[in-house]
Amino acid sequence: KINWIIQGIKGNGKKYAIHTNYIFEREFIRNELRKNGVYVYKTHEEMKEGSEGGAWVDSLISFAEGFDLSWLTGSQIIYSLTFKGSKFSQICDRQLKHDRKEKAKVAIPLLINGVDKYVYEAVRNKRDFNGKISF
Repeated sequence: KINWIIQGIKGNGKKYAIHTNYIFEREFIRNELRKNGVYVYKTHEEMKEGSEGGAWVDSLISFAEGFDLSWLTGSQIIYSLTFKGSKFSQICDRQLKHDRKEKAKVAIPLLINGVDKYVYEAVRNKRDFNGKISF
């Protein structure tokens, strides 16, 4: 998954938010990005103000609610998924804002026959089900 991310974002000048569920993954991703020449921002504020393309890597859970990423020029990348359908929906909506002109893009790299594929299917179906409930 990390090689796919590096190939997709390296050198294109865009800004990406990479979200993970696990602390160790965040450190791993930051290290791999740096080793491969991708600029890694320390905070989302730094990335928003920065002029360089690159990535900010942080918690999926901590940044799922009440957080604006509508200014991203790249996409959000969800490296590891949460088992909660509500958090999945919320993190996918972080780029949405009434004045955003570009399409919001969320990439979720999944391993063929990997556990994350099953988790994705489960939370996606839960999100779709929750979105259909009406009173």
